[in-house]
Amino acid sequence: MLSNINYSKGKIIANISKEYIYLDRLNFIRFLINFLLIIYVLILIFKLKKYYARQSNLLTEIKISNEVLEAKVNQRTKEINDKVIELENISNKLKVEIEKHKKTENALNESRYLLDTMINNIPSVIFMKDKNRNMLMSNNSTLVDDLGLNQEDIINKDSLIFLSEQTGKTLFECEEEVMATK
Repeated sequence: MLSNINYSKGKIIANISKEYIYLDRLNFIRFLINFLLIIYVLILIFKLKKYYARQSNLLTEIKISNEVLEAKVNQRTKEINDKVIELENISNKLKVEIEKHKKTENALNESRYLLDTMINNIPSVIFMKDKNRNMLMSNNSTLVDDLGLNQEDIINKDSLIFLSEQTGKTLFECEEEVMATK
């Protein structure tokens, strides 16, 4: 270990572990340059160790962040898959419901067709009105034979515009009686 360096009569004396080494100036300069290079290399090694330690810490942080991100992605994927399964179940239930509604609608259409057929083949006047006395429907024989109208011509219209004043008055009185009974 270098403990001290003295300069005496053109020669440098270095005290290393209590032994004296005499060096001339050129050797001393070489020694000093080598010593400084070693110090510089040691400083570089120290800085590189700090740099690699920092890089290692950053790499560790990146790995941890990646693991956290992977866990979140896995969790989200599971949640999405659960939602997809839930939506598929809902979709299947809706398909069953739609099929039921279609069957019901078909049955209602068939019933409506049968009712319309029966009503249209009755020779008497048959009609339905809403609370405001607007026509909802009438049998075709009445419309075609008596009034010369189609079903579309009377829907949501007051029957008084199609009838004579006397017939309308009589009909109005009958409607009042029916509305009173509810």
